[in-house]
Amino acid sequence: MTKQYVVTDPCYILPDDTWNECIEKAGENDAGWCDRFDEQVQAALSAFVGSKAWADRTGFGDWSNVLYGPNIKHDQFCADSGMFSVCEFNDKVKEALKDCPEHCFAVFETEGDISVEFDDSVSDWHVAEIKSSNGDCWNTEVQSDTDEDEEW
Repeated sequence: MTKQYVVTDPCYILPDDTWNECIEKAGENDAGWCDRFDEQVQAALSAFVGSKAWADRTGFGDWSNVLYGPNIKHDQFCADSGMFSVCEFNDKVKEALKDCPEHCFAVFETEGDISVEFDDSVSDWHVAEIKSSNGDCWNTEVQSDTDEDEEW
């Protein structure tokens, strides 16, 4: 069965009261707050969508990004909260995103389920690596080092 998935900022999907609950549940703004907040948002997004969802910090803050891979319906997305997520693009999510500009969310289609890994090996630019059960792969834009490597 074909499914669609969306990559976007989870704050575009979750209702404001749910987003605020995630902030409160993350607790004190200390060294572990960001990890606790990521966990709260991921759990809230999974509950909202009704299926597994993934969320992580961008590493960069607010950004624009691109999704690469097969069967992409729209490849650009952005983040205003410093987070991005991957979840099923079901009717509830479509309704949440109905007033969101198209450049704010990427959509791709695949057969079966997906798995998502976040690569944070570059601390200021996290990458989502997505794989489907049928072998298709997608990734968000990898930070380029070309500016640093250029000779003057």
